Amino acid sequence: MRVGWISMAALLLSSVPQMAVGGSIVDVDWKAGKLSRLAKHIGTYHYDTVLIDPDVDAALNKLMTAKEKKVLVENLQVSPPIAFSGTHMILSGNKPHSGSSDTALVALSLKDASIHVLVQHASKVNVYSAEPFKANIPGDFLLEVQRFETNCVHMLDPCVVVWVGRSD
Repeated sequence: MRVGWISMAALLLSSVPQMAVGGSIVDVDWKAGKLSRLAKHIGTYHYDTVLIDPDVDAALNKLMTAKEKKVLVENLQVSPPIAFSGTHMILSGNKPHSGSSDTALVALSLKDASIHVLVQHASKVNVYSAEPFKANIPGDFLLEVQRFETNCVHMLDPCVVVWVGRSD
């Protein structure tokens, strides 16, 4: 019986990137949506191109001040290729020669253009999101926030995680 359940679970998990529509299985394009034009930058280092996109820039301006945005850009200077998780582009990095003390993480939904930003700077971690419910924030992003919340409790230096929700 155990083998049957494992086989059933494997079958269900193998069809996660597909959805049943009208009795048939069709592929789902997880990169489709309001910002699908940015999908071509996944796997590249084109952070500047993504961040200056008019829709991305406008969303960042609603969440952050110009000074906070400058810190974000500085903290994305040393970075891996742009990643993709679920329906979100993931931009991450740190300030040169600052290792784990000045970091940033951006989760940008290609589907609905929502954006969530984490910036660690000067022993403070700011989390910017217009989303009022954590349930609608990507799991990968929330795990990173929780990691900071846990680490701040155990750090010798004072550290604080602050949720900032700014929108017009």
